Amino acid sequence: MRPNAKLLNEFLDYDSEDGHLRWKPRTREHFKTVNQFKNWNGRYPGTVAGRIDRKGYRNVAILGRLFKAHRVVWAMQNGQWPTGQIDHINGKRDDNRLCNLRDVSSFTNARNLKRDGWSGTGRIGVTKYNHHKNPKYVARIRLLGKTRHLGYFESFDEAVRAREQAEQKYDFQTH
Repeated sequence: MRPNAKLLNEFLDYDSEDGHLRWKPRTREHFKTVNQFKNWNGRYPGTVAGRIDRKGYRNVAILGRLFKAHRVVWAMQNGQWPTGQIDHINGKRDDNRLCNLRDVSSFTNARNLKRDGWSGTGRIGVTKYNHHKNPKYVARIRLLGKTRHLGYFESFDEAVRAREQAEQKYDFQTH
């Protein structure tokens, strides 16, 4: 069960400048014992909530369950949990400013690509193709689960231009 926006706002403050969630002091009713209540309120209020996981996302434990901080921010600011995936527009997984988040389908989220991904050339969709003694570059793009060949090119720059034109044509978000 996910906590509602009211409870999230009772537990957390959201800083729209840096995108961080910070713990608020809690009332006694949220704890089993007085010692837990005192320990919590002496230790956590004002501190940044959660930890960065190995994939670069911040996770926050609320009522014994882990939630992605970007989803918590969305719920707090919009009054409901997102219906799709939360896309970090700038590609930075720990940048949870509301202006950097959008609720999108998995299809749309998959189009938001980092330019520095591994492809052997440092550019997604462009690879070197050694054809005999005349090396070329090949450009490709993946759409609806299928790879589309964009052509062979004499130079890396020509292949990158072809890939960028395809990204623009098919409305990919890149950074």
